[in-house]
Amino acid sequence: MSRDGSYLAENTTHSTIAADNRQSIIYGPDGSVVAHLADLVVGFSWDGSTVVAQDELSGPAMVVAWRTANIVWSAPPPPSRPPTDVRFEAQPDGSGLAIWVGLPVPTQGGVGRYDLYVVGSDGQVIASIRNTT
Repeated sequence: MSRDGSYLAENTTHSTIAADNRQSIIYGPDGSVVAHLADLVVGFSWDGSTVVAQDELSGPAMVVAWRTANIVWSAPPPPSRPPTDVRFEAQPDGSGLAIWVGLPVPTQGGVGRYDLYVVGSDGQVIASIRNTT
């Protein structure tokens, strides 16, 4: 749900023998469908202009301008397999996002490892920290 409650993203999965079909439906303030995305929405930016999404539950993280379905940023692929955990925080009163992308190998003791990206609404990486806890 967007911060102000105006938009709601519903993730759907339809599995068949041939393939899994995942998508998100975004509803507007009056409950009408305002967008369809081929990606699974993790959450909205503060101003609601973009969403953090994954192309599958374990796919790479991306920032999508949901009104146009334009991918403005995509996380680099991890070395061995797709991440399984994507977390984010929205920039208060803005459109930037801090996105943590889980890495496939935990540290000794089982603590998860992450790459952190601070991404502007234009897709530019403002800062990044790789392989952190």
